Amino acid sequence: MSARKAPFALRILRRVLLPAIVAGVLSNLAVYHMLGAEGALTDWKSTGVMAAIALVGLLTGGWIALRIAERLPLPAAGRLVLFAAAGIVTGGLLALAIASMIVDEGQLGYMKYGLAAGAVGGLVWILINFDLAAAPGNRRLS
Repeated sequence: MSARKAPFALRILRRVLLPAIVAGVLSNLAVYHMLGAEGALTDWKSTGVMAAIALVGLLTGGWIALRIAERLPLPAAGRLVLFAAAGIVTGGLLALAIASMIVDEGQLGYMKYGLAAGAVGGLVWILINFDLAAAPGNRRLS
């Protein structure tokens, strides 16, 4: 028996758009906290840029991982590794954005900010899409 799939728009919203928005907001909060600055929740430009970059990361890494997971019979551990890799791609793009936009310390000076934003992006992806570790027939909302 195969579970009935949710509409495509709802799948995109849940798997990609929602994690991108949450990752953008939380990454911005993490970077502001590390900088010792205030006003992360009112800086809509930085939050929007972070969310857009997280969206690109999830579309490049996450969507590809989702398609691979649907086609290959991977065990739960293999699926978790696959989606962790998708989170790392998202985090890497966030780190590159921080390097080019926020920090003026040179190429290596951004590492601590990029690591924080990257970890947030990866964790958000895994936490929101935790049910993807189950076999395809065992998911309620794909």
